[in-house]
Amino acid sequence: MSKTTLGALALLAAGMALAAPGLAAPDRSNVAIAVSLRSSAANVPAPPVTFASESKLWLTGDSTLHRYSSQATEWHIAVTLPESTQNSPAERLARGFSHLEIDVPVGALKSGEGLLDTNMAHALKSDRYPTIRFSADRGTVSVSPAGDVQARADGTLLVAGVERPADVEASGRLEGDTLHLTGSKTLSMKAFDVAPPTLFLGTVRVADPIEVHFDLTARL
Repeated sequence: MSKTTLGALALLAAGMALAAPGLAAPDRSNVAIAVSLRSSAANVPAPPVTFASESKLWLTGDSTLHRYSSQATEWHIAVTLPESTQNSPAERLARGFSHLEIDVPVGALKSGEGLLDTNMAHALKSDRYPTIRFSADRGTVSVSPAGDVQARADGTLLVAGVERPADVEASGRLEGDTLHLTGSKTLSMKAFDVAPPTLFLGTVRVADPIEVHFDLTARL
């Protein structure tokens, strides 16, 4: 798989790197993605990855008051890639990746409600664990002759100092050199020893589990 392609595929696992709620609808214009690529081929520089501005990652859930949504406004990715080839985008996608790592600063989870963001950061113990991290040492991708894409990454998720096995799946389309992937993942906050946040002296309680969503577009 090309280095450009793998940067996009790494993002499908970024959905695993969120595990706490906020309250506002996702705002695509706020998403800032920082990407760092490392090539496994010696002395082969990794080209920049081009993401469409509408790419987004957010989480949703329920509470005793109403449903909520919180957006990740920044995440950082490092991916180790196999040596690139000059094959078609579909052939490059099918090569998968050997390692990826995604960091999400807890402070980058924004709901649009200051009180909820504060409670979220407290629940995630951000004073001691300011970063949520997903890492995977293997990933698989299949592309049908019609351009339908299925992808999966298997790794571990570190939230609030607790690490658990985690996997994420995505599906989408490859049209020419444009890859579009979507997916979601159900996560339990309690599995990471995170107490679901409460507001207003416990009168508003957040339900567990939560749902992480991603909608990503990349140019290969």
